[in-house]
Amino acid sequence: MVLRLLAAALLVAVLPAQDLNLAKAAARVDTTIPWITDGFFAPDPGGPVPTLPKTEIDRGALIDGALAKARAEGKPVFWYVPRIEGVQMYRSPILDDYMRTTAFTDRRLAGFIAAMCVPVRCAVDKAGLGKRFGIVAPDNVEPMIVMLAPDGKILWQLDHIRTINADWLLDRVMGVCAALSGKPIDLSPWLPAAATPAATATNDALRARLARDADAVRKALERARAADPTSAESARIDLEEAKLSMNLGAPKDAIPGLRALVKSDSPLSAEWMPEALEALALAERLTRNDTAAERLWRRLVDEFPTSPEAAKASTNLIVGRDTTPVGPVVHAFDDPVWPPAAAMSEAPSTTAWPRSPADARSALPQSIAWLLRHQNASGGWQDARYAYWDSPRIIPNVHVAATAAAMNALLAWRDTAPTEIDAALKRGEAFLANDKRMARGQNEECYADAFRLMYLARRIGTLRADDPTLPKYREESARIVKELARQQREDGSWGHEYPNPFTTAGVVIALDDARRAGVSVPESVFTRAAEGMASVRSEEGSFAYGMGRKPGKGEEALKNAMARMPACEAALLLGKKGDPTALAAAMENFWKYLPRFERIRTCDFHTDGELGGFFFWHGALFTARAVDALPPAAAKSHRAKMVEHVMKIGEWDGTWIDSHEMGKSYGTAMALLTLKQCLEDGP
Repeated sequence: MVLRLLAAALLVAVLPAQDLNLAKAAARVDTTIPWITDGFFAPDPGGPVPTLPKTEIDRGALIDGALAKARAEGKPVFWYVPRIEGVQMYRSPILDDYMRTTAFTDRRLAGFIAAMCVPVRCAVDKAGLGKRFGIVAPDNVEPMIVMLAPDGKILWQLDHIRTINADWLLDRVMGVCAALSGKPIDLSPWLPAAATPAATATNDALRARLARDADAVRKALERARAADPTSAESARIDLEEAKLSMNLGAPKDAIPGLRALVKSDSPLSAEWMPEALEALALAERLTRNDTAAERLWRRLVDEFPTSPEAAKASTNLIVGRDTTPVGPVVHAFDDPVWPPAAAMSEAPSTTAWPRSPADARSALPQSIAWLLRHQNASGGWQDARYAYWDSPRIIPNVHVAATAAAMNALLAWRDTAPTEIDAALKRGEAFLANDKRMARGQNEECYADAFRLMYLARRIGTLRADDPTLPKYREESARIVKELARQQREDGSWGHEYPNPFTTAGVVIALDDARRAGVSVPESVFTRAAEGMASVRSEEGSFAYGMGRKPGKGEEALKNAMARMPACEAALLLGKKGDPTALAAAMENFWKYLPRFERIRTCDFHTDGELGGFFFWHGALFTARAVDALPPAAAKSHRAKMVEHVMKIGEWDGTWIDSHEMGKSYGTAMALLTLKQCLEDGP
């Protein structure tokens, strides 16, 4: 607790524009669970954290003590692992913060863990707990939950957690506890006292909410209304109805009722007001009313400073060193929507929801709805926190690139929700048209331009020749082409952070999109790029990580270059210096090493040599684009394999992700574009 208060105080000291009330509220995140802990707590350093800090605490003895307590009390151990020793993660504290805020500050989940489990917060060291329990990075990636029986047997473990939802997690934990005890869990200790029929029925609705049974919630609320509730009871019924709308993905429907509940003359009791304010703030945020959400978060901190909801709210107002708020809501890691029933396995080991290629098209509406919910008031998708290469000054370019990717994905699948997508694209185009959104001269500049160009090329392709908006899109495309030509270096390359062949390949493919859309692109741009890429290509077909470097040799080099080789070979072909046979070999190399890449996909470090999870969706999309240059039969085979893999790795909330720093909007957009490319045989 003292350490968290100190961290919050230091944060305010670094950012003097923020007040002490926010820091005090944020320090209450995850303070209601009585953790048995090794004291591990790491603020985001903006850099690698491959080792654990030294400690005098014997972690093995700590777990043994927790197991002894579990035996005495007849409870399982709930062991939360914020860090697994290894080089798999770069900014793991961010995910720890999201877990502590979204999951462990939730009233019901935190209360259940505190009462029904022996809670442990302890990092895993390689030689000790890692060896003892078989927890090995990067096969296991933090954050992680391990539930132990009193005899030390692992009852359930969950890692690679990239979708955080307190309702879902509570359901899983309750299931493990029920299985251990051999009887259903009695929820009465976590339900409010019910002295009237209306209150009893409303409790039934809350019980049904915990089981994510929408029909049972509705029926219970109908019974509550029929029982002649008091005005305070009626207000609580309204709250449960609004929260159900949120759980079912309809925040807009929840807003009118919630706004009435939080007025000064509302009959809603002080016991329930923080939940109403939190729900309304989230609903406003998910319907692009960011200013209203921020006011409500501030009201929570000012009026209910000791509530769990105020603690969570404060994190969405405090701005961290990466210039973005530190909380999970603004980074799309706190979404109230329940998972589809089909996504609920009995004991999932990750938050992924593997599906078959046959499910690809039926999966689209959930993913599209998620993207639409997380466009913010500016018209952009700004949940990424990829901030430190070389400084947070790059964030505007990252957000522009992610926004353009999201818009491209929505336009690609416009037929799934044309009215909603058209409105989103209109807002997004206003965002992209504002030159002040860019950070010219900073890293990631070329990606902001390239992804905008890819969107514009698709937009042009949807228009008739006599469409009055066509000249506008062509003029904007021509302006970006000119800008990218200016950025091209003497050796023909582009660099997002440093000149390299994979960024060059991505820009070349974007420029080719513009060319095929009728926008003039100098041929010299392609030939110079091809010459530069060819200079860092080995005879075996691998490409060096950066320009001016010698490409490696052997299996390690081919593994390291597996995700950049197809795109680079395709770009060489566009510059008339490539060989279709080399592209075919690059594709085979991609599939050969894809299991290695998938193993570290959700890591944000160079976890396997030059392979880093943050590059996964870049590699997947541009590899799918490279397939166009292959003979039809081979292309069809590669597309089918890509669809199969993409459908195996989606999250249960309909998103896809590689690095949490890049964000869910980016990952989901890239996956949807990859599916579009592969399901419909070409761009």
